[in-house]
Amino acid sequence: MKKLFTTLTFLCFFSINAIAQDISPNITSFMEFYAKDDVAGMNKIANEITSLAPDNYAGYAFKGFVSILKNDLDNAEKYMTIARHINPIDQGSYGISSYIAFLKGNIVEAKKLMQLSFQLRSDDTLMEVTLGDILIIERITKKNLTELKNILKLANTSTTGSPAIMQKYYDCFQKWNKGKECSDINIVKSYFEKQTPQNTLFSANADYLKALSFYFAQNYTDAKITFNSFLKNPAIQNNETAYSVAQVYYYLSLYDDFNAENLYLNADKGLTVHEKIGVPTLLKCQLMLRKMIALGNLGKSQEKLLMAQKLIVEAKKLDFPYMEAQANNSIGAFYLMDTRAENRQKAFGYLKQAYDTAKSLNDETLVNLIAPNYAIALWQQGKKQDAMQLTSNTYDVLLKNKEYAKAQLTANNLGFMSFMQNDFTNAATMFKKSVAITEKYKSKLSSAQKLAVMNEHSSAYGGLIMSLQKLNNVSELFSVQDLNRSRLLRDNLKIKTPAISLSETQKLLKEDEVLLYYSEAGPGEMIVSVITKTSASIGYNFPIDNWLKIKKELVNLVNKKPNKVNNYLLKLDEEIIDGNVLKYNDKAQGFTANDYDTYVTITQDLLRSTKPDMKPFQEKVLHQWYDFLIKPIASKITGKKTIIISGEGHLNYLPFETFLNEQNKYLIQNYNVKYIPSVSVWASLQNRKFPENRKSILAMGGATYNPPSVSVPSGKSIEEIFQIHDDIDKKINANESDLSRELKALNFGGANYLKGTLAEVEALKIIIPDALILKGDQMRESNLKKLDKSGELANYKWIHIATHGFALDNIPELSGVMMTQPVGGDGNEDTFLLAHEIAKLNIKADLAVLSACETALGKIYGGEGVNGLNSAFLTAGANNTLLSLWPVSDDGTKLFMILVYNNLYTKKMSVEESINKAKRDMLSGEHGAFMKEPSIWAPFVLNGK
Repeated sequence: MKKLFTTLTFLCFFSINAIAQDISPNITSFMEFYAKDDVAGMNKIANEITSLAPDNYAGYAFKGFVSILKNDLDNAEKYMTIARHINPIDQGSYGISSYIAFLKGNIVEAKKLMQLSFQLRSDDTLMEVTLGDILIIERITKKNLTELKNILKLANTSTTGSPAIMQKYYDCFQKWNKGKECSDINIVKSYFEKQTPQNTLFSANADYLKALSFYFAQNYTDAKITFNSFLKNPAIQNNETAYSVAQVYYYLSLYDDFNAENLYLNADKGLTVHEKIGVPTLLKCQLMLRKMIALGNLGKSQEKLLMAQKLIVEAKKLDFPYMEAQANNSIGAFYLMDTRAENRQKAFGYLKQAYDTAKSLNDETLVNLIAPNYAIALWQQGKKQDAMQLTSNTYDVLLKNKEYAKAQLTANNLGFMSFMQNDFTNAATMFKKSVAITEKYKSKLSSAQKLAVMNEHSSAYGGLIMSLQKLNNVSELFSVQDLNRSRLLRDNLKIKTPAISLSETQKLLKEDEVLLYYSEAGPGEMIVSVITKTSASIGYNFPIDNWLKIKKELVNLVNKKPNKVNNYLLKLDEEIIDGNVLKYNDKAQGFTANDYDTYVTITQDLLRSTKPDMKPFQEKVLHQWYDFLIKPIASKITGKKTIIISGEGHLNYLPFETFLNEQNKYLIQNYNVKYIPSVSVWASLQNRKFPENRKSILAMGGATYNPPSVSVPSGKSIEEIFQIHDDIDKKINANESDLSRELKALNFGGANYLKGTLAEVEALKIIIPDALILKGDQMRESNLKKLDKSGELANYKWIHIATHGFALDNIPELSGVMMTQPVGGDGNEDTFLLAHEIAKLNIKADLAVLSACETALGKIYGGEGVNGLNSAFLTAGANNTLLSLWPVSDDGTKLFMILVYNNLYTKKMSVEESINKAKRDMLSGEHGAFMKEPSIWAPFVLNGK
């Protein structure tokens, strides 16, 4: 029986939990009862071990052996299945399973399992130990096991080479534990491959243990490679390896703190596999925690709450207070921001319990994790000094321990506490500390990681902007605004300066230009830096009463939320929640981020509409946007010709040109309007100097597509979407251009022919006789890339692509346009020109136009803005882009493009004048009443130089 523990030391060493129990005394006790043939004593200790160490196979193996002695072979088999899932390669487990097979009459299986047991023996004592097991079974069950003894003798004599091989195996462990390779493992694997029966799991299990050794030796790169190699091994697919596989997914999830989707995928896969084990383990709690963190990072707060509640149940089964504290912290955080007093009280209860548990465990890391939320709860309970003191102490400890990510959050919390006490100077100081940590922390990260970090940490920049607005520090405010947008694009453009100064910006502006730099302080709360060549000031607006009226008139209507109950009409500061009237202490609580997002969506829908009965609603929302964003600063922009706008968040989805003033005039009727990602990017584009002797235009249109699918595509689960996203990322990182499989999985296929795109580019040929037109079968992705490779693509002032477009906010890498889909395909190309491919093109264009639907959209990241096709074209070398915010009209688009290029080519106007004049011409009515509608002329927005 002692040989059961040959690999026990390895399993304990690789335990994922620092609190793993030392079960050596329990094992000693078990062996004492074993020596006395005391079945009841052995059973008692086996139960104790499974309770103390649920992630150790020993307790279940002991229970399996005890069940044999009780003549309960079905339970014996059940326990050994669990034991093998937790540790699939162990001589003791194979031996006990062999006894069970023999007693059930399966002699062939008994022989196989006994052979597998002896293949793993490290010395010559296993014969004696196993015989001892058989004898005790004979004594207690009164069964004749003579044939099993013969099977034992055969296994012993046929594995004489195993001890020497196993010594090489153990020597490899010593090297792996130092993060080093071991060439002898090939000899070991070769030995096991030649054995009969062959242990198909041995090689995979060796990779598993090697990967774990590398991980603990901090050789993370090779560990990850080996983890993935283990998962690809076919031997693990239909064998009892659930614990090993689940544990590998857990460790892979630790690589993904910057990628919430991958974190979710690995944690979810681990939990799915773990179900095969059938008993609670500490590993399951760890995986649930990782999935909970992923859900939080993905903004799925309700799902995170449900996972936290499940985690508490699981943790209680295992008496795992550490995990209970983690779950209570998450549940408390969920209720923390609720507007209802009873839920904030509930939050305080959960967070106090979590904090007290962490203190009782004397776990400083856990205490510091929970402290920020607990401090906010204290604040809400009126204990403001206690809250600030706790937060300040936590910040000092985190900084001392170099836990920078947590220190950043804590400094951020201190900043908001000071802000809420109107101590804007101290608030700005703390926000600056938080921002400084982020700037230093992210400097060594990859582009994708920077994007994730800036998005997660963007509230600190927002808090600093709010504080500087209160301090009326326009110069510093402007610099922070610029620092907090287009970070990835700036990296791609190799802009090395952290942020441009106010004075440098003013030098770039013309006398008739005004720059409006918008920031969203809160839902419906606007801060804007108004910059001209000779002046700079701050605008601010938070018309909460107007927002609450709009919420009741439009937002609640769309969301199907009532404005009255029992004939009682709600006041502005009241709302119905769960059938009860809630009165807010602060009106601002009544207009949430979800309300604001819904209003943006309503605006987009109304702008797209051409229905006459929607016109009054359209005008109403456009007046509201003007009153919110333009009216407070109207006196500061009077007399200017051009407004340059840099927006934040959802403002990127709105065409400011359409905003209506008191005289019912659109903004574009009084000003030219153009957009920039950030001033740093804009300044960089000013330095691009392209040759004047370039050719005029390369235009593509009239692409032919495969027939569209007639079947309704089935919806993809979140796990499937994330897996596809991960596959896409891997292909892009490997410079693979064919994403056909992933595109097909997302139901990208054929499309309806757009005859308007052919008419559009043919019309451009009439205006610009020397235009190069690629149409029909010529409009291939491969042809465009050939032009790029030859350098020809960089020889055009204007690049125009008219086709189907798309922008996925859940997978921004799949923003792109469709090219011709020839019969038989387009070589190695997938016929979809995607954002990452566009970014790699070499163009020197004054203007890149995507005459397609929704090409100006993409995924919004805090600290970046919209990550999509605009950034891709600017990175590729375009000075300006003209992209669309919504699906466009064929006839309207054709007319608009004719006007634009006539202005550019025939009238020699600038890009800015050409586009703005084209919009005003359509708005004037000279081309018909239909062309006056914002839905026709407003979707195309100019962005760039």
